[in-house]
Amino acid sequence: MIFENIALKNAVSLYTDYFNSFGNIDVNWEINFDFKVNQFVKATLGSHLKYDNDTKTPVEVVDGEEYAEEGAKIQWKQQIGIGVTLDF
Repeated sequence: MIFENIALKNAVSLYTDYFNSFGNIDVNWEINFDFKVNQFVKATLGSHLKYDNDTKTPVEVVDGEEYAEEGAKIQWKQQIGIGVTLDF
């Protein structure tokens, strides 16, 4: 989808592991907005969301020495960028 000064890129992947946990859906979703502020300045705003059922989160047990594994959680990364472009 492209507007005059804004471009949107969206990608979603849904998949499952056939060997370990068939039927559990893993998600990989990435969305990026590219903004053209003026002739020289461009900006990017992005978000990346991931969920993998096989990736466990380590948690420290109360005694401070042992670690346990908790279930899978959603991972979310945000990004912002501003750049200057020059043509020679």
